[in-house]
Amino acid sequence: KIIYQVGDLEVKLDESGSKDISLVNATPQEESDGLSNEPYSFSLVNNATTDLKYTIYLEDDSDAKNKCGTDCELIPYKYIRYSLTADDENLEVKDLSSTAELYQGIIGSDVTKKFQLRVWLAIDADNTAMNKYYFGKLKVVVEHSGNSNLNKLCQKAGGDLVVDGECRKYYVKVNNLIKNPSFSNNGENWTIHYSKLI
Repeated sequence: KIIYQVGDLEVKLDESGSKDISLVNATPQEESDGLSNEPYSFSLVNNATTDLKYTIYLEDDSDAKNKCGTDCELIPYKYIRYSLTADDENLEVKDLSSTAELYQGIIGSDVTKKFQLRVWLAIDADNTAMNKYYFGKLKVVVEHSGNSNLNKLCQKAGGDLVVDGECRKYYVKVNNLIKNPSFSNNGENWTIHYSKLI
C-alpha cells in the first residue's frame, strides 16, 4: 500500500512492514540477534523521468506516544540500534541519533528500491532504558538531483564523478593524466603525461 507520495516518488509499505515501528517491553539484544529480527519492509518507487535524491528519516511518532499515555517514557536514542538494507545490500548499522536521518541516496528514473529496517534495544542499554518505549514513523524527503548533488554523494562514497548514472573513479580523466582525452576513438593515439604518474 502507498503510505504517501512526494512529487514523483511513492513510498510503499509492504505487508510485512504494516505494523507500527516501535519498541515495547524490549530487552537488550546482541547485534546478531537484532539483525535477525523481523524487518519493517518498505519500497521507494521513482515515477519521474529523472534521478531523484532522497533522504530517509525515522521520526518520533507523537500520535502513538500520545495514545500510550502520560506515563510513557521514551528510550534514549543512544540505546536504539537500527539496520537498514536496500535490495539486500547493507547500508547502515548504527545508533539512532536525535536528527533521525537514516540514509541518503539516489534513485534512478522508473526504479523501485526495496528496503528493510530493523530496530532493537542495544546490548549496552542500562536501567535508564528499561520499561520505556520507542514509537517511530518513516519520513522521506525528495529533491531532483542535479550533477552537484550526484557528485557530492558519489564523493562521500569514495568515488569521483557520476558518469552514465554510476559513481566511478575516473582518475585518468579527472586528474588529467591523458592529453586531449577523447573516448571517441577507443583510446587510439593517446599520449600519457608520464610526469603526472610520479
